[in-house]
Amino acid sequence: MSPTSAAHRVALTGTETGPFQNRLVRARSPYLLQHARNPVDWYPWGDEAFQRAAELDRPVFLSIGYSACHWCHVMERESFEDPRVAALLNTHFVSIKVDREEHPAVDAFYMDALVHMTGEGGWPASLWLGHDRVPFQAGTYYPPHPRYGLPSFSQALRRIADQWEGRRDAIDRAATRVRTTLAPTLQPGPAAAPPGLEAVEAGVRVLLDAYDHDSGGWGGQARFPQAPRLDLLLAWATSAGSASESARDARRVASHYLDVLDRSGVHDHVGGGFHRYAVDPDWEVPHFEKMLYDNAMLARSFTWGWKLTGTRRFATVAATTLEYMRTELGRDDGAFAASQDADDSDGEEGSTYTWTPEQLLSVVGPVRATAIAAAYGVVAGGNFENGGSVLRRRGDASVLAGARPKLLAARRTRPQPARDDKAVVAWNGMALAALAEGGRWLGDERYLTHATRLGRLLLDARDDAGLLPRTLEPESPAGVLADHAHVVEGLLALYEATGASWALGGAAELGRQMLATFRDPETGGLRPLPAEDRSLPLARVSWVDGAEPSGAGVAVGALLRLAHLETRGVDHAVLHELLQAAGGAWRETPAAAPRALLALAGASRPPWTVVLTGADVAELGKTARRAWHPWTLVAECPPGPAIASEFGVFAGKGGAEPRAWICEGRACRLPLHDPVALAEALAPPDMLSGR
Repeated sequence: MSPTSAAHRVALTGTETGPFQNRLVRARSPYLLQHARNPVDWYPWGDEAFQRAAELDRPVFLSIGYSACHWCHVMERESFEDPRVAALLNTHFVSIKVDREEHPAVDAFYMDALVHMTGEGGWPASLWLGHDRVPFQAGTYYPPHPRYGLPSFSQALRRIADQWEGRRDAIDRAATRVRTTLAPTLQPGPAAAPPGLEAVEAGVRVLLDAYDHDSGGWGGQARFPQAPRLDLLLAWATSAGSASESARDARRVASHYLDVLDRSGVHDHVGGGFHRYAVDPDWEVPHFEKMLYDNAMLARSFTWGWKLTGTRRFATVAATTLEYMRTELGRDDGAFAASQDADDSDGEEGSTYTWTPEQLLSVVGPVRATAIAAAYGVVAGGNFENGGSVLRRRGDASVLAGARPKLLAARRTRPQPARDDKAVVAWNGMALAALAEGGRWLGDERYLTHATRLGRLLLDARDDAGLLPRTLEPESPAGVLADHAHVVEGLLALYEATGASWALGGAAELGRQMLATFRDPETGGLRPLPAEDRSLPLARVSWVDGAEPSGAGVAVGALLRLAHLETRGVDHAVLHELLQAAGGAWRETPAAAPRALLALAGASRPPWTVVLTGADVAELGKTARRAWHPWTLVAECPPGPAIASEFGVFAGKGGAEPRAWICEGRACRLPLHDPVALAEALAPPDMLSGR
């Protein structure tokens, strides 16, 4: 069972003390609070635990997970709540519990180590560290009894404790191998020169060649929605020209992938939004947790897909995903909660979302129930372990449209998944971008209103140094690179959608602070932690997109847009060095860094910028904002005499008369005054394939 964070806080602050209480009782993270009554003597991440391990001469056991993680809850019930297992941990180890969402850089470093050591990753991540914080043993889920070819968790603990006592030299050699193996992958040297469009096309071609044209997607047994890859293909389809074979292939694959995701069991057809992944390659059955970052990224991808293809279903999916975010993850302060669990409040997985023919019949009657069952694969016996069917669209989506409110109301009477209420700043930055672009291109003003409130909330969260926290909760850890990068990107999307000068100014301030804080003096790249941070045994500079996009890739894309606006303190020479650093990382595997490739594609040609100036540019602005292209900026000149010194793109374009300047780099056409003429100038044959 995984109760809500509110339920945890009531239990921990009420009169019922229970038999155990460890240091995590003081935590803010709902995930850590779930472990606050384990008999394990847990420490939170920090120096105290490592100092204690050195004093006692014990290894550190590090367990990393998150609130919506199904197998994390299973391992807690089976092992961490068992006093016998806790006695082993408390006697022979110092144990640290980490919420990966609070400490993403810690999670990323040790996940890299886990993958290098075992060939696979996942959560819960279980690692054993020396006093220098270098891992020497690693795994994921350990069962309470030997099975799946794995030793029991107790067996693993006893073996490692014996090695620590009697074979410390073997442990030291293992740790040295890990450090030696990780160093070149975490700290790649820069390329001789920044790569060009050929590197982008090479990465696109790798993705196209590896795509499963039958089932859709990439990978083996489990299938994860891959929004960064999808966005790169969508963008390449618009920019390489209609005569380009790779552009045509990118459009075809992107359209197919969007359609597969729409029809899939990962898509919540009743409530909107997407589950985290499918456990099978045919996208039939999901792992039911829902993450804010997946839904924010996919809402944006489906919006782009709608603008590229004109497929109305893609716009509908984008809108229902945004509505899911607003209704199920929205908080009273305007921010978004992190996730919903895979398990419901009874500890069952999937029962909230699956349907039997009898359940459909009781809610919508025989005629609609028969039609929905046929269109969405609801059969007697089901396709999930509880006997229900996961909805997957095989027929016309319209048969469900009118029944969704009734089905959703009925579903809400069932046990519900718990919600992790903490607001992760990076993920809220993703939501900000999705809302801004949804409001801009789906035509729903509610999204822009919500985005405006969220953008101001995020900017107000900065500390005295101008830096963001990791979450919007009290006593939050400091923000990492990804928090700043996604908020800059979101603020720029909001500015382009509305012309809000405060959003542009906030993006510029954060962009400059991001460069000053996270730029790596050795490689020229961007670290996820501040350059002076030494809490991990190796500094990590990564451009690879994983479950979330690389913070470095997102940051370069956002900085590129600021540089195109000729923002003071963000110049192209810095971007040149950043892309040169990125080139060293992706030279062997360019497709592993689609967000960085997306930025590179925008840096490899003079940008298109539609500059709006004058006292009343509302009509010109509507026309300019209807157009879509990933590397075209709409820049509305804010009022104020000092604006030209802050953003050089507006220099020399003053005046009271409303005008639209279409600029390619610093070369601008004669200004336009008529929205019809502007629409013709922004038509795809001129702006996109003619470039």
